Amino acid sequence: MFWFRLQEIIYSVICFVIYLFLLTHLNGILILVSVLTTVCGFLLQRRLDAWMYKHKEEEAQHIQKMSYIIGVASDWSGAKDIRIFGLRPWLNEVYNKVVATYTAFHQKAQGVYIWARIVDLVLTFLRNAIAYAYLIGLVIGNGLSVSDFLLF
Repeated sequence: MFWFRLQEIIYSVICFVIYLFLLTHLNGILILVSVLTTVCGFLLQRRLDAWMYKHKEEEAQHIQKMSYIIGVASDWSGAKDIRIFGLRPWLNEVYNKVVATYTAFHQKAQGVYIWARIVDLVLTFLRNAIAYAYLIGLVIGNGLSVSDFLLF
């Protein structure tokens, strides 16, 4: 897992450096915008990873509780006691409560992920919109060739 993550980071850094190298032929503001939006995206991803790591144990506790209840309910040695004392409705109620808290946890986690993705998409859109607006302005005003436009 660590090796895969390291390869992903190295690949992203190399692509980013190539992108910046291409932009150095244009305007310093484009480099600044690219660096700022990329750094913001990186910090956002680090914060999201930290949130997930912080709540990893909470998720494990929910899973452990559900597994325990399923284990108790499916254990045939306790089936007689469950039937005699009428514990099935109680076990179902406890299980439903645990599932509800687990579902609430996942809804909260998905909300965090969705907002992080939205912010990342806005940053990417902002970076690309500024770069394209500048390049289109160069094509229209200064005669930048279409091949150079496609390169940049």
